[in-house]
Amino acid sequence: MAEGAELADAIIELARTKMPVHTADLAIIGADLNGLVPQAETGAYLKYLLARVQSGSLTNSRDELLTAARHKQQKAAAKTEE
Repeated sequence: MAEGAELADAIIELARTKMPVHTADLAIIGADLNGLVPQAETGAYLKYLLARVQSGSLTNSRDELLTAARHKQQKAAAKTEE
């Protein structure tokens, strides 16, 4: 039982210290999205990516975040073309 409590404590500590809680904690910054998304939407994209990282559906890596941002932008562009 002590092992379970230690594991839980370790997980909580990891989440507290490693989980990004603000867009500034992401592996990319707004400037990384220049030319990829409309400048007026940069903040919204960063918040979207933060939520995806926090949910566990993305890792906080530059490549994965930029790929997700590109994918979201492509879907948005396709939707406006309809």
